[in-house]
Amino acid sequence: MRSTSITLRIVGHGVVTVTGAQLAAVIDLAQPTVTGGTSTSASAYALITGVSGQMAVVAFPEFEKAFEGKNVLLAYLVNGKPVKAGAATLVVQGDATAGRFIEGVTHIAVASP
Repeated sequence: MRSTSITLRIVGHGVVTVTGAQLAAVIDLAQPTVTGGTSTSASAYALITGVSGQMAVVAFPEFEKAFEGKNVLLAYLVNGKPVKAGAATLVVQGDATAGRFIEGVTHIAVASP
């Protein structure tokens, strides 16, 4: 799986450079049964849970190229160092706050209304 690096400013964390796998690639690898898959499903979303119990929702259109095309990463490096929790950290490009900066991702559920 190809890794991606992005640099962004996150409130409470400052300017960080993260490296990881695209969430879309991880979901594609898992082959969920959501109608349309990650490239065409306008109503599907992923619910990501961290080791602390913190949760975040990422709608598929946020990372689909036909819609917003954001980099949504499951980062394994933050500022060149392995992530603190020992498991991937969710990072959503364009988020100004740390609300979806989920450290220690433990679970990814894919659903569609």
